[in-house]
Amino acid sequence: MLMLVLRGSSLAVAVGTVIPIITGAMADPAFVIPDILLALLLVVGALLPDKGARILLTGANAYALGIFTVAAATQVVTVGAPSVMLVLAVVASALNMVLIALIARARKVS
Repeated sequence: MLMLVLRGSSLAVAVGTVIPIITGAMADPAFVIPDILLALLLVVGALLPDKGARILLTGANAYALGIFTVAAATQVVTVGAPSVMLVLAVVASALNMVLIALIARARKVS
């Protein structure tokens, strides 16, 4: 069950990452390539079998948390505050990392 939630939330982060690129709403073009790579990793990870998915989604969500945190910090410096969507992306990636820890813990217990 937790794995299904992780797959869904990772796909949601991937879609939310690509939408600003497609619509031209991305504030900083320096993040286009990392965001496309991130979305690709999240989608592929969500589609892999469980063991591969756990491994790839761990790395991809950690990468997402790093990218979104740097982007949010950049917006704080340049604009004064990060966008709401970027804050939501940071929170979603952080919650995915917590979910990954819960999945790993559940596997050790059972």
